[in-house]
Amino acid sequence: MCSLLIYVLLKSLIDELEEIAPPELAEDWDRGAGLVLRGSKKVEKACITLDITPFSVKEAVKRDAGILIAHHPLLFNPITTIDNHIREILETAIPAGLSIYVMHTNYDKVDGGINDTLAQILQIKGKKLEGNPYIRVGLLEASGAKELATHVSKKLNTHVTWVNDRAIQTVACMGGSGLKEENIRLLIDSGVDAFISGELRHECLKFDNIVIIDATHQATETPGMKKLVDILPVESFYLEHKYRTGFVFP
Repeated sequence: MCSLLIYVLLKSLIDELEEIAPPELAEDWDRGAGLVLRGSKKVEKACITLDITPFSVKEAVKRDAGILIAHHPLLFNPITTIDNHIREILETAIPAGLSIYVMHTNYDKVDGGINDTLAQILQIKGKKLEGNPYIRVGLLEASGAKELATHVSKKLNTHVTWVNDRAIQTVACMGGSGLKEENIRLLIDSGVDAFISGELRHECLKFDNIVIIDATHQATETPGMKKLVDILPVESFYLEHKYRTGFVFP
């Protein structure tokens, strides 16, 4: 009876998650989404994170959570070898009975998901860009790139990098790694003045007629995941990541 109750509670929460972000909206290549690990612990608490890491799994166990909900998949492709990173995660999660669930490109696309939340935080009043289900575009007046970059930095609490300058009225945004040449070309053709996303690639630097703001992959997706804390039917916590970073100067 206990194991049946655990299953029912887990299924009930997953049904909620799949109502928020239907799995069928995920890209064909996005095979690492869904229930990654079915645990044995009763789901009365949830932890939410961007990435499944040894840190986030240990924090979820420490907080007595029954499930860890992440944005980025633990595995994209089938594996033949379990490395130390995966081993450490499984050695922590399995004995604790922790379930792990991933909502990725389906949560990026869906109304109210990662990209709608990003647009709302940045005060961009707009809609999905025709031809791209991830990009949101709308009006946000700014006198130039520096003013817009300052606005983005404050709203997302992150450092930003920006290139080019011009008067700005129509602004687009996309969470994650959106700063790609094909997206820039589409936005220029659509008359967009500025694009906010993450992971600026060198190929984008050849364009000088659109302001490009790199607000990092992490910061542009965090608001959408934090939103889940307030809408899930169980007690929920957002886990801030502790990345190992450093700077090297010549």
